[in-house]
Amino acid sequence: MVPAELLGVERHHKVLDMCAAPGSKTTQLLDQMAARGDPSQAAGVVVANDMDHRRCCLLASRLQTIGAAAANGVVVCHKAHLFPNVENEAGEDSLFAAGVYDRIICDVPCSGDGTLRKDPKVWKTWHPMFGNQLHHIQLQIAMRAAALLRVGGLMVYSTCSFNPIEDEAVVDSLLRRTGGALELVDTTGQLPDLVRADGISSWSVTDDNMTVYASLEEVPAEDRHAFAASMWPSSQRPSNPLHRCMRLYPHLSGTGGFFVAVIRKTAELPGPTPRRNKQPSTRLSALRRPDRRSGWAAAGPAAREAAEANGLRTKSLRQIKGRL
Repeated sequence: MVPAELLGVERHHKVLDMCAAPGSKTTQLLDQMAARGDPSQAAGVVVANDMDHRRCCLLASRLQTIGAAAANGVVVCHKAHLFPNVENEAGEDSLFAAGVYDRIICDVPCSGDGTLRKDPKVWKTWHPMFGNQLHHIQLQIAMRAAALLRVGGLMVYSTCSFNPIEDEAVVDSLLRRTGGALELVDTTGQLPDLVRADGISSWSVTDDNMTVYASLEEVPAEDRHAFAASMWPSSQRPSNPLHRCMRLYPHLSGTGGFFVAVIRKTAELPGPTPRRNKQPSTRLSALRRPDRRSGWAAAGPAAREAAEANGLRTKSLRQIKGRL
């Protein structure tokens, strides 16, 4: 499949497939890892994630069919937008620790309108605002992927949808929210035989009645909860080079509809402002922290200091219970 081919996975890479089931991309990644690089080199790993435990079982069964290459695969079940970090080389394992993955595939849940040619049943659930409903979670998954990616690593954001609200709007917002830490990769020299179209930079945002809104402010107040400012093309300059995204149309190459954007991480993402170190509290509420069965002599230094500041010394909590 196109996302895996564009990533250029090597034998030693740590790879994450965030929404992996049913497993076509994962098996392709494992085959590439087994076939490329020096066989004496330590093999990497492909982490295949899906939030549905039943789809994870299907994914694990599929990996069994590829033989020895599956030894480098791991199947996990977790919500993609909350996927946890792992301890990196610096020993950090917090939510905002540096990323550890060399390659990430972010093939997000989508409206699937690009598959109508092979799966007409999609018409039964599709409606104009389907993409609007998915935009938020797609952006959250893409943001989490960017956080988990190592500096210098590559990630692919992809959907099987034509809807720019699920495609270019997500990519554009992702690039702007990460403060220049990400860049779109020009893939024109890759897969030269693949017929493709460039990404687009302007589009309309509508509701289910096909009413076009030029901005979020034009949406009626009672309907505004279903929209977000990130759905509209950005008016900020300079604009992001969205033409580097790739659109695959069925009439061009006889395939299903698909959208792909290859993104490189060039710097760590801007994180939250560190909280100031709090001074030990001298409030009486701090006295509730020690074990109720022990006196203040057995409590920590901060609790003892708080007790002495309130004239309580080393009395047990039983003795001072009435004062709290």
